[in-house]
Amino acid sequence: ARVYLALQESLDRMVALKIVSPSVTDVDPQASDRFLREGRIAANLNHPNIITIYDTGKSQSLDYMAMEYISGGDLSDRLNRNSVQDPLGIVRQLAKALGYAHKSNVIHRDIKPANVLFREDGSVVLSDFGIAKALSSQVDLTQPGFVAGTPYYMSPEQVSGDSVDHRSDLYSLGIVFYEMLAGVKPYKGEDSFGTAMCHISNPIPNLPDEFAYLQPVIDRLLAKDPDDRYASAEQLIKALDRHAVVSVDFNDKTQIQIKNHLLKSGQHLKKAADLSGVNHHRLLRWSVAITILIGVSIGAYHWLSAPKIDPQTRWMINMMLEKASQQLETAKLIEPVGDNAYKSYQDILEIMPDNRDALRGLDSISDRLDKQITEMQTQGRYEDGLD
Repeated sequence: ARVYLALQESLDRMVALKIVSPSVTDVDPQASDRFLREGRIAANLNHPNIITIYDTGKSQSLDYMAMEYISGGDLSDRLNRNSVQDPLGIVRQLAKALGYAHKSNVIHRDIKPANVLFREDGSVVLSDFGIAKALSSQVDLTQPGFVAGTPYYMSPEQVSGDSVDHRSDLYSLGIVFYEMLAGVKPYKGEDSFGTAMCHISNPIPNLPDEFAYLQPVIDRLLAKDPDDRYASAEQLIKALDRHAVVSVDFNDKTQIQIKNHLLKSGQHLKKAADLSGVNHHRLLRWSVAITILIGVSIGAYHWLSAPKIDPQTRWMINMMLEKASQQLETAKLIEPVGDNAYKSYQDILEIMPDNRDALRGLDSISDRLDKQITEMQTQGRYEDGLD
């Protein structure tokens, strides 16, 4: 097919107009059916990270599809120019798109950089459902023995011609993720066949040291056996949130956010101390710790500027975040002493004062304490003595 930039006169808007070459449909009569099926599949997927289809049909023997015009280029071009920014954010948005498609019983089967587009606002859009398969459909328009996909990004089960499910898309997404992080494709043979066979037999390569903390994510995504991969796109997103340590500019706004989060948490800790009858000395230690933490966070502005964290420290912070997350799940918010989520997030912020996951964690503790206090007030079991 060829894609043209066109004006939809009835609505006065620019669209991308995709037209199948007549020479293709002459040779392959099923090409027209596959093309129209692509339009129907994509049109039924209403998600901000999936391209919008406006219309599809046939005009003067030409099959066409009118779709959203995406003006920011594609990921393939950015990889070629070595200008990929925020690979974690890109993969996260693609995982959201795939999660939605998979819940709609659609497998994309051709995740690759050329099919990842960018809007002007930087948001990511998954496109080209040309070889997508609707699991609810009993019709498969590929020929027997035909392997659908692109060799560099195909899962082992695609290469083998076996049946595929949503985990095949996650594998392909893992290949794209690795390429964004490492700057090279993980598997590359002498020809297409050699490249395809690498997915079956070659070990999973290691990421550069800078991104070693994400190796567990890559290992799960690129597992040869689908059962060893993430079970869903949602599970992948949780893993990204757990492993990712985001470095941000430590500006005035960040200072204010840190101070507000910690002061809010400190206020609720005082309420919680009143609730639980924690002794005054322990409350004092909490107050001092919060005060010190605020001082450390705000003082860090004078010497931190998008700090670089070495892989070992990054890994340690990830483990601390995992521990804090487990403490939140088991309701260890501020107790017992030395084994609670507040203490864990505090320890993280002493190492990396601008860690957003830790700040969100403190906010979560604050909100949950606030909810507990509100419930007790409603039941007449607590009287707020704070100003």
